[in-house]
Amino acid sequence: MSLFIINTLLFSGIYYSLYALLFRKWSFLQLNRTILLCIPLLSIGIPIIAPFFKDPVLTRTGFSTTLLPEVVINDMQPHSSGIPYANPVYLLWIYLAGFVFSLIPFVFGFFKVYHIIRQSHTGKLNEWYFRVSSQTDSPFAFFRSIIIPMALKDHPNLNAVLKHEEVHSRQLHSIDNIYYNLLGIVFWFNPFIHLLKRELRQTHECLADQKALEETSREVYARMLLSSTFDKEWSLPMTISTVNPFFNSSLLKTRITMMYKKESPQWLRFTYWVLLPLAVAMTLHACNKTSEKNEDLENEAKAITFAEVEQPPLFSSCDPAASADDQKVCFQQGIVKHLQDHIEYPEQAKLMGLEGKVFVEFVISKTGEVTQVNTVRRITLPEDASREMKEAARQMENRALLLVADLPTFKPAQLNGKDVAMKFVLPIGFKLS
Repeated sequence: MSLFIINTLLFSGIYYSLYALLFRKWSFLQLNRTILLCIPLLSIGIPIIAPFFKDPVLTRTGFSTTLLPEVVINDMQPHSSGIPYANPVYLLWIYLAGFVFSLIPFVFGFFKVYHIIRQSHTGKLNEWYFRVSSQTDSPFAFFRSIIIPMALKDHPNLNAVLKHEEVHSRQLHSIDNIYYNLLGIVFWFNPFIHLLKRELRQTHECLADQKALEETSREVYARMLLSSTFDKEWSLPMTISTVNPFFNSSLLKTRITMMYKKESPQWLRFTYWVLLPLAVAMTLHACNKTSEKNEDLENEAKAITFAEVEQPPLFSSCDPAASADDQKVCFQQGIVKHLQDHIEYPEQAKLMGLEGKVFVEFVISKTGEVTQVNTVRRITLPEDASREMKEAARQMENRALLLVADLPTFKPAQLNGKDVAMKFVLPIGFKLS
């Protein structure tokens, strides 16, 4: 789960940066809208789908495995981190608190819009049908409904306002907003989702402004937007995240700039295809694939046991000038110390009196990073084990996996003067005192 969150944050950040540097400046608004809708799907979907792909490189390396001494964890084990929020339970409560606080204004906004539409009455101007309400200070569109404040009912530029809101209504921008609001609730901790949401809202307004200019001149329309902010002819828009308010001072500068901006050259449309190779590269990253040469793969396959390598992987505290035996002892003691210093006996397993042994497999790569962490043997349970006992065993296994994945970067093992990878299996025993 932690790798999924990291990849999601990384990918959404890369995509947002690319959009802000390139596409935001161009006048291809419908293409920008499509990209902004697809970025969250790519950022979230790639980390979910990528692990299901088999990596042909890893199936060819032919690693042999070095079995490490068992590390025993008991319920009296000191927990040196002393950080309560490191506990997954605390992290879950923090996430749920953020989820609820994000959900409340979204639900409140829906009820407020529903109440405004229900209390409004129908109006008509030429071919335009709309609803007039005294409970809003700014025009907005919600699905097929266009709501106009009472102060704008007889305004001379009402045609332009209706043309603007008709674009929001016809292109169903409300669905886009709801989509991003739901993403913002589930991924409230991801700042790039909120930045992308703002970009989409800005694109909506610019799209609608293009159509509104068919009813009036740029100068008149720009003065109307400015008067809504500086002359207080109308108040600032409601804070309803599910609608498209017509007047918004924070977006005003960009909207007016886009109104006077020349159309971007058509050849720039081809640059949108840069997202495709970027998506492929991100997929390969999430799959943890490599592009190493055959000789590199052979070196990885040869780095198999302590007896064959010239130097085992080393913690930063180990002496590289020590003998091979001393280095091996330092490596093993470092792993034992890391686990015993950071692991804590799962509370549910402790309450149920559950003990067991987990065998965790991992690779220390040629760069010294811990990769390919997985469970090769799980906690042995009786056939009639309850659901609670199975959940406790799963917590023990996950705790072991997280601690191994959190091992620091090593100085890699060496063979024939070259850095090589080594594969290990570490038994972690949970025993109650």
